[in-house]
Amino acid sequence: MGMLITITDAGRAALVTPGHDGTNAHRVTAIGLATAPFAPAKDLKELPHEHKRITTFGGVNVAPDTIHVTLQDDSAEQYPLYGLGLYLENGVLAAVYGQATPILEKSPAAILLLSVDIQFATIDAAQLVFGDTTFVNPPATTERAGVVKLATQAEVDAGEDDTRAVTPRTAAQRYAALTGARFTGDVHLDGADVVLDGPAERFRGVACKTAGRMRWFFGIDNAPERGGGRGSDLKLISFTDDGEWAGGVMAISREHGTVHLVKRPSFDGHLAWDAGNFDPAEYLPLAGGVLRGDVRFEPGKRLAIGAPLLGALKAALQVNGGIAIDRYSDERSGRLLLGPNDGYLFGDDKSVGFYSPSYGSFQYLFADRTFRIDGKIAWHAGNVTPLDQKKGGTLAGDLAFAPGKRLKLAPGSASAPSLTFERDGALDTGLYHTADGQFGVSCNGAAVVRFAPTQTTFERPVTAPTPAAGDRSTRVATTEWVLAALGTTAIGQIVFEPRTTVRAGFLKANGAVLKRADYPALWAYAQASGALVADDVWHDGRWGCFSSGDGATTFRLPELRGEFIRCWSDDRSDTDPQRMIGSFQRDQNRHHKHDAYSSESGEHVHPAWTDAQGQHGHVVHDPGHGHGVRMGRVGVVATSYGQGWGPYNWDRQDVHGTEAAATNIGIGDAGNHGHNVGIGGAGRHVHTITVNGDGGNEARPRNVALLAMIRAY
Repeated sequence: MGMLITITDAGRAALVTPGHDGTNAHRVTAIGLATAPFAPAKDLKELPHEHKRITTFGGVNVAPDTIHVTLQDDSAEQYPLYGLGLYLENGVLAAVYGQATPILEKSPAAILLLSVDIQFATIDAAQLVFGDTTFVNPPATTERAGVVKLATQAEVDAGEDDTRAVTPRTAAQRYAALTGARFTGDVHLDGADVVLDGPAERFRGVACKTAGRMRWFFGIDNAPERGGGRGSDLKLISFTDDGEWAGGVMAISREHGTVHLVKRPSFDGHLAWDAGNFDPAEYLPLAGGVLRGDVRFEPGKRLAIGAPLLGALKAALQVNGGIAIDRYSDERSGRLLLGPNDGYLFGDDKSVGFYSPSYGSFQYLFADRTFRIDGKIAWHAGNVTPLDQKKGGTLAGDLAFAPGKRLKLAPGSASAPSLTFERDGALDTGLYHTADGQFGVSCNGAAVVRFAPTQTTFERPVTAPTPAAGDRSTRVATTEWVLAALGTTAIGQIVFEPRTTVRAGFLKANGAVLKRADYPALWAYAQASGALVADDVWHDGRWGCFSSGDGATTFRLPELRGEFIRCWSDDRSDTDPQRMIGSFQRDQNRHHKHDAYSSESGEHVHPAWTDAQGQHGHVVHDPGHGHGVRMGRVGVVATSYGQGWGPYNWDRQDVHGTEAAATNIGIGDAGNHGHNVGIGGAGRHVHTITVNGDGGNEARPRNVALLAMIRAY
C-alpha cells in the first residue's frame, strides 16, 4: 500500500492552470527531511522540523496516482526521519507526509536509501517530474526492472500471486526437489514412464537401499557415448552389507544388446557352461548327441546360436531368437542367476521376475497384471491418481504423514475457512487461522469458538454434559449444575426483603409447622444446624430455633416475626454470656441515672422555744482586787482638806496600793437541767418530687420492617 501524501494549498495552486481548466507540469528539485513528528496540513508553506534538503533522489510514475520515489543520503549525519516534503523548482512546498513514529533512523556510518510509493488522491501524479531515475528501484514487472517482494510460504502454496518472488526455501516446501526428494510411500505411474535423464558419463538408474545403505543399482553406467550405440550400457550392480560397492552383476550392451554376467550363472542349481568349466575335448558334434560334461570357451571365444558370430559383438553368448529356460520341462520355474549374489531371475506359469532370499525380489504377476517389489504392488498410472499441485484432487483412502511432516493451509476466515467439509453446502464450516498461535471454528460462516494460547473464546452458547451433584473437578459447570448447587447450598438461608409475599423456594419464618416429607432438604438442614430443639422447649423461649414438631412426621420453623436479630455470643463471656442459640430475650434498658427536683411550698416561718429544766446553779469566779493611791512626797501634818495637794505635792509621784479584798458574791445553784428547743409548725404540707416519663411499651432501636424468609427448596 502506498504512502498517502497531503497536497498543500500552495502546491495545488502551482499545479492548477490559471484558467482552472487543467494542470501544469512541475519538477521536484528537492526533498526536505523532517526529524520530529508533525501534523501534515494543507496550509503548510515550509516543512516543520526540517533538518535538511537533499537533491539525491529519483522518482518514476508506476500508476496514474502513484509515484515511486527513492531518496539517498550518504552524509555522516545521524537523525531520525519522521516525514518529508516535496519542493518544486520555484521553491513551493508542494506536498508533505509525516507520521508519529520514525520512518527510519540515519546513522553516521550508514547510507540512507529509502524507496516509497507516494499516492496522490486528488491530482494526476504524472504532472510531477523527478530527476535522475538510476536508483529509484520501482516495483519490478515483466517489462520493468526494479525491486521485488519475496512471497511468504502461504502465498507460494496458494500459487496465485504474480508479483512476488519465490525463494528456494518456499519452493522446496511446495515442489518436489529434483534431487534429494524423499517419498515415504510407493510411487505409482499410470500410463507414464519414469524418465532418468542426465548427461553422459554419469550413472542414472534405480538404487535399492536398506536402512539407508545401498544394496542394488540398476541403470545406465558412466561409460562415454562414442556413437554407434556405444556407452551408457545397462548395469546391475550389487553392494556389501555396509553399503560399499561390491561390483557389477550384470551388464547389457547398448551397442550389441549382449548380456554380460560377472559370475557364472546357474540354472536350477546347475552352473552354465563357459570357458571356466568347459573342456573342448569333450565337445560333441553339431549333428546331434548329448553333452555329458562341461562345455568351456577360451577367453574371447563366443557361442552363437541361430546366427553367425558378429565380429563387432564381443558377447560370449550370441543368440538369434529366444532363449527358453525350463519352458517345456516339469520344473516349476525357469531361473537365470546373475552376479555374485544368492538371487536369480525366474519365470513360471504365474509370474516372472527376480528373487533373492537376502536382497529381496521383484516380479510381474500374470493374473492381476501387477508389478511387485518384495511382494508389494508398485505404483503406476494404472493404480494411482496423483494429486495435482494446482488443480487438487480427491483421496479415496487415509492420508498419513511421516513424523515431523505437516499439512499447511492458508489462513482463511470465518466465512471461508481453510479446512472445511465436502457436503457443507456453501463450504463455510470448518477451521480458519486468525493470528500467530490462534485459530477458530466457524459454522455457516459465523465464528463459533476461537482458540489462543492464553484463552478459549466461545461466540455462541455452550452446551455440555451436566456433572454429578457435588462434583469438584475441572469439568464444565452447566447452568443446570449451578442452579442445583445453589439450590442445595442455600437451603436454610434466611433473607430479609421488603415484600409481603415469599419468593419461589422460600417460606415465611413464622414458626409454622411443616411436614418433613414435604421439605426433606430443609428438614435435613435443620437436623445438621445444631439449632433443633423439642417443641416444648421451642415454646419456652427458643423460637429462634427449629423444633422437632411432633417428633415423628413434622418440624417447626423459627419464629422471627417482629423480632430484632442479635448474633449468638457462642461462649463469649463478656457480652451476653451463657446465651443459648435461638433463645428469646426480653427488652431491657442499660442501668442509668435521672436528675430530680421538688415543687415549691411558698414563703413561711417557724416559732421556736426552750422548755424548763428545773433548779440549777451557776459558778461565779471572783479573784478579788485592790486600789492604787497617789501621794505627794512633802509631808504635811494636820492640814486641812486639800492641802496635801498643795504646791509641794502637785505631781504626786508616789503611788501606793491597797491589799486585795474579795467581794464574796455567790449565785445560787439551779440544779442539773437541760433546755429543749421547740419550733412551731407552719401547717401540714408535703413536697412533690417529679421525674418525667418517656418511651413506649418496649425498648427498641431505629428500624425498618422487612419480611423474614427461609430458603426451603
